[in-house]
Amino acid sequence: MSAPAERSVVVAGEGCRVLESGSGPRVGFLPGLWGMPNWLPVLDELATRFTVVAPSLPGFHGGAPGGFRDLDGHLDWLSATMDLVEQADLAGCPLIGCSVAGMLVADIAAYSPQTVSTLILIDPWGLYDPDDRGLDFFAQTETEFPLSLAVDRSEEHTSELQSHHD
Repeated sequence: MSAPAERSVVVAGEGCRVLESGSGPRVGFLPGLWGMPNWLPVLDELATRFTVVAPSLPGFHGGAPGGFRDLDGHLDWLSATMDLVEQADLAGCPLIGCSVAGMLVADIAAYSPQTVSTLILIDPWGLYDPDDRGLDFFAQTETEFPLSLAVDRSEEHTSELQSHHD
């Protein structure tokens, strides 16, 4: 398959990369944590039957490099993701969301059902619950980030993680 076409849309005040390939009905693919540095082989397979559109979230690989700094909470991220879906001409299309993008597109489907015709989630984070906020991944510093993804629940690890939040 040939290399995808690349364009840019403005979200959070900066350019976000949008990759596109294939022909047929449009389907959006929003990659998970770390974004999508390269076109994925599985998208080539999808592109044999669909026009695959893969926009990059702000702050993720290919996304607005500094625009995410003004996104202070979950609703800001949800709004930016909705803007990205609209700017990439994906409103009303099927959306595939992975990891953190899975959480965001699931929330879009809940808040604005007309924006998503079909929702496909690959290892999504949980839906946001204001009564059980959990750890705000987007507020983690560079040194806190690895600790927030650890599965070690030992007392030593828990103490180390807690010391970063005090």
